[in-house]
Amino acid sequence: MNIIVFGATGGVGSAVVRRLKARNHAVLLAGRSVEKIEALHRETGFPVSLFQSEDTVSIEQVFQAAKEKAGFTEIHGIVSCVGTFPMQPLDRIDEKSVLQDISDNIRIALSILIGAKKHLQRGAGVVFLSSVVTHRGAPAHVPIGASKGAIESMARNAAAELAKQCVRVNALALGLTKTDATKRIWDKEGAVERLAGLYPLGFNEPEDVAKAVDFLLETPGITGQTLAMDGGFSAVYSP
Repeated sequence: MNIIVFGATGGVGSAVVRRLKARNHAVLLAGRSVEKIEALHRETGFPVSLFQSEDTVSIEQVFQAAKEKAGFTEIHGIVSCVGTFPMQPLDRIDEKSVLQDISDNIRIALSILIGAKKHLQRGAGVVFLSSVVTHRGAPAHVPIGASKGAIESMARNAAAELAKQCVRVNALALGLTKTDATKRIWDKEGAVERLAGLYPLGFNEPEDVAKAVDFLLETPGITGQTLAMDGGFSAVYSP
């Protein structure tokens, strides 16, 4: 398959890229950091396309790069690993920066979905990364809950629209995943023991998340769904 991975240089994004490479898929690496994406290019040999959070035109340019630079005559999948992990209690929120972050995340997701309708082939799949806090509340998670909740809603509605083209759109709602962005939580001494009640199956490894992304990309008949991969967080705290 020919697949575009947005946010390819993050902890989960790079794990997804490596899994797709191991399974002999062709990938276009789409990212915002020149230094990081060039390093991943040197590792994998996959072509690169940069985009900007505030520029929807640059997302369309990624789709054009997939055809012209990567040589994709067809595009079979999109994975969006774009996102930040802002943890701020309500009384410490910088409203301007939080609203900008939410806006950037929604803008990128919308541009990806518009591109998916224009460019994807029948049977293609789109996967967005989300968070379990869109379904189970957690202190200091209002900003990420807002942005990911919007993206999940967009994915469900886009799935309904794109079903007539046989294009699937799903989301993967993650619990705590061991990346650099969350290291301040899981790498603290005693974190595993302290959070065992919240995550009875443990924290996600990026490589395992990549397997779930791969499943959603390839499996027909699943669309408009959000799969929780949260180490048992939502099962323990189900209503």
